Amino acid sequence: MSDRSDQQAQQKFNQEKFEEAAEQFENPEWRGSAYYKAGEFDKALEAFKQSDSVDALYNQGNSYAKLQNLDEAINAYDKVLEK
Repeated sequence: MSDRSDQQAQQKFNQEKFEEAAEQFENPEWRGSAYYKAGEFDKALEAFKQSDSVDALYNQGNSYAKLQNLDEAINAYDKVLEK
């Protein structure tokens, strides 16, 4: 992602234009965070699944919880603790 594109996406995020920011971010964790803030938990989950960082796993758990899939949320949180 170019610096300019990244800056534009961050500006949209800061302006609470989360869906627009999500479409512009290339980083899956940033994209997931924007979708999560927009209430698009299914899209957030798919973005967070593209990374295996501790933060992404934790946010997968949060997304699963928002989607009322508590078993998967617990599994994601367990993976965080393992790391």
